[in-house]
Amino acid sequence: MFHYPLQGNNLVLIGVWMPRISQNVVPISRPPGIVFAETVPSTNQFAIKLDHSGSRLDWSLSYLNGVSLNPELELGRVSSDSIGVLMRHKRVSVFGTDAATVIGSYGLCVEVAYTRTEVGTKLNGFHTTKPFLYMVFGGDRTFDNGLNVNLQYFLYRVFGYVDPRGISDPLSRSIGIENAIATHQLDSHKQGVSFRVSKKWINDTLECEIATVISLSTSDFILKPRLIYAVNDQIKMSAGVDLFRGNKNTFFGRLKDTSTAFVEFKYSF
Repeated sequence: MFHYPLQGNNLVLIGVWMPRISQNVVPISRPPGIVFAETVPSTNQFAIKLDHSGSRLDWSLSYLNGVSLNPELELGRVSSDSIGVLMRHKRVSVFGTDAATVIGSYGLCVEVAYTRTEVGTKLNGFHTTKPFLYMVFGGDRTFDNGLNVNLQYFLYRVFGYVDPRGISDPLSRSIGIENAIATHQLDSHKQGVSFRVSKKWINDTLECEIATVISLSTSDFILKPRLIYAVNDQIKMSAGVDLFRGNKNTFFGRLKDTSTAFVEFKYSF
């Protein structure tokens, strides 16, 4: 990693080299008779960022040349008693920009990223991850009583979209749909909102927050309430719930069975 100031302390060029990836675990249905084989490449990745901060408007430009953290499904060997499905992590190029400012009591921000993927010809590209644009913008405000409210809108847009539900072969169609759900590409676009509200009490030692992400396009969501209490500077206790809901053909709906509640004890020294 390098960190090179270009103009005082306001403009900085940052570079990162990453030899490996830590892949995502995605919600893929695994029926009997289906054998999955995942290929996780050990390959060079690099990212560069031009960052401007410390003025009325903070902004940055970035570029990543690396490997997708989400696997892409491909049909493998088919035998009389099993069907092989390959999970490949393909190379991607990501171009991004973001900006943030403060107007009065409100903090405003916007982030935009375009991801260029390896578009292959497997099954006429039906279950190949397409290039996509992801955009988020929103704002937050902290009130005098310590209440913080954050609201954001997001948009996901697929380029060169082809509906995998239109594949005639049942096996290929099933693989195409699974891949599209895991990569948010079952539909040509997706939009939604995220909302977070938090409040502190007892000299900022007790904090309660509720966060949610809701897809307006597919009606699936995650709800994450949290309660955090700092006993002292070394000991912190917290409890929370991760609740996933939606129908079976949505991203959060596939995670429904992984909904959980937890209690955490943290000691720092």
